Amino acid sequence: MHPDQSGVEIVVYQGHEPKASRNKRIAKFRFDGISSPDDPEAQRDFLVTFKYNVNGVVEVSATDPRTKREESIQITVEGATGETMPVSGASEPDGDAESRLTFDPNLRKRGQELLERLRTSDDEDDEEVAEELEEIFGQIDDAESSGDVEELEELSERMVNVIYEHF
Repeated sequence: MHPDQSGVEIVVYQGHEPKASRNKRIAKFRFDGISSPDDPEAQRDFLVTFKYNVNGVVEVSATDPRTKREESIQITVEGATGETMPVSGASEPDGDAESRLTFDPNLRKRGQELLERLRTSDDEDDEEVAEELEEIFGQIDDAESSGDVEELEELSERMVNVIYEHF
């Protein structure tokens, strides 16, 4: 930050491209009132965190570590179709006799992509992560069969964490 600057604009993008401008901008907000350190030459820091919840909402928070002041926004994540794409893995049945509880296909696809990549690795740590993903996929099948919404939500959170840590 510039020494005379007391705020920043935080822009949030959704996508997989390394260059932010090639992804979809989904939100922005200003974080003003960042405190000045006692030493004008000192680094001026602030912390930005992203939290995903099981309802498909991303919370973006900015915190000034010196004053503990925080501002945040909540964003509903949208898929390429413009429809809400839940970060949660559970999709509720719509009442149709043929419908059943299913795991989010987008999240399943990302997990399968990671699993394929890990299976081709020679790294022992990758092998352990692959085994964990295979276990999660087995538990997803069981939870879908039994219609266990809470279990699917827990598995969704586990899947998101594994993908985030290893993709």
